[in-house]
Amino acid sequence: MARDDSTECLSDPIRCVVVDDHIMVVQLLCSTLRSAAGLDVIAVGTSSADVPRIAVHERIDLLILGVSEGNGSGFDTLRELVVHHPEAKCIILGSFLQECPADLRDNVVAFVDKKEPLIALLAAIQLVVGEQPMVGLGVPTREQLMAWLTPREVDVFECLGKGMSNKEVAADLAISVLTVETHRKAISRKLGCNGASLVRMATLYRVLMLPS
Repeated sequence: MARDDSTECLSDPIRCVVVDDHIMVVQLLCSTLRSAAGLDVIAVGTSSADVPRIAVHERIDLLILGVSEGNGSGFDTLRELVVHHPEAKCIILGSFLQECPADLRDNVVAFVDKKEPLIALLAAIQLVVGEQPMVGLGVPTREQLMAWLTPREVDVFECLGKGMSNKEVAADLAISVLTVETHRKAISRKLGCNGASLVRMATLYRVLMLPS
């Protein structure tokens, strides 16, 4: 599968702040944003008061913001950040239809329902990264993967999607680390990506395969 430059890891990653009133949501998002989207999560919090001072004094590109129904404090948090980072973009997470305040329309790029699978958030992030949204975000289907890779290569690819190192993959599949490295080179050649891009594709593949 031919890959273009838009799938390569950015040399200057998007710097992101995550704020949501549920700590488990924050933890899940941070893990996904780092592994699947390649973002640099520099600050997290469960309220605007939890966002550390770094969120004011260092560059912020993206705010992932949970907004509770009937509570405007989430938008107030965004307003505070926009004062220092007028170019920052924001993705609003909620479980209800929410109208964006007029003064923040240039900053809010998407609303994502929390009931949607994670792939919906990852698709919205493509707008911030500046890539054209792709079907499945450029991730092969199960049928394509089985057609292009050997069964053992599929096993290695799926392990990479779980965030496993070469050593961990070797232990899990009862093969040598050298064999894992050989499989990775073959997978990279067949899928047209390597390094961080390969891990990102594998992680996105795993997200897509998870039941919604």
